[in-house]
Amino acid sequence: MKRINCFLIVISVIMLGLISGNTLMLSYIKDLIEIEVIIPEWMGGTVAAFLIIIALFHLLGLIGLVLQFKYFKRDSILTATAFVIGIFSLFLLAVDVVMLHDIGNEYMFSHNIAGEWKIVFMGHFIHGLFGLFLLIQSIAVSRRFSKYAESRPAIKDESVFLVVHQIGIVSAVLGFLCIILLNRSGVSQEYLRGLLFLSSIVILIPYGLAAVYWIFTKRRERLADWYDEKQFTDISRGALVTLVISVMTTIGLYFLLLCKIINSDGAIWFPIYLFLTLLLFSGSTLYLSKRA
Repeated sequence: MKRINCFLIVISVIMLGLISGNTLMLSYIKDLIEIEVIIPEWMGGTVAAFLIIIALFHLLGLIGLVLQFKYFKRDSILTATAFVIGIFSLFLLAVDVVMLHDIGNEYMFSHNIAGEWKIVFMGHFIHGLFGLFLLIQSIAVSRRFSKYAESRPAIKDESVFLVVHQIGIVSAVLGFLCIILLNRSGVSQEYLRGLLFLSSIVILIPYGLAAVYWIFTKRRERLADWYDEKQFTDISRGALVTLVISVMTTIGLYFLLLCKIINSDGAIWFPIYLFLTLLLFSGSTLYLSKRA
């Protein structure tokens, strides 16, 4: 495991370097387009090669995070954050390819491609964020090796139970940030709704994977034994808090829309409600779980 962790540190540093280099090169390409200078072919090839290597490092980093969790069997908000951002960043790499392809097709016809550039640079910011979190997590794990001692046994797979809710909180927060950034990016409606829909699904994938893994660990137990008494109480209280606050919030938004105090595209409200519900449920359940 120590070798795997050292490998993760190395690839995270290399990945941060590649992302920085790609960002600088894309900025230079953007400047060339603005002054109507032909872009050298080697630049496009280099950008494509960097994106492929960054995608490969993303996959290796995500696998490494899973192995770290399985080895230590401890809940960690840092691991959960890195995992969620990593999956979302991997999706944004595919978005980068689409946006850069559109930029290559449209810039010669003097079309407005400012929105596409914003998405590309926002994507590279998220890529860098994943590389940074992966590096910090791997360094933290290296320190843990030097003073690692067996912790108390987890009750009813407590670590997995807590990680599921940590991932739920991170996914919800990232979902809200994504909605805000997309609405302020200036992207045309042609792309906005599709990106909002796809990004919402991708952001929820880590939570779904964690929940499926937790269910998989319980497959040989009776349904009544899936939770201990405290976990069942925490989930019940969390669900009640979620129901009350989400219903009150929905009523408030309904009256604001009805009175035309706020006005927005209807497609945005379901993702907001979905992430709000997830944040309330995971946040309240995790808070109650941490209480003695």
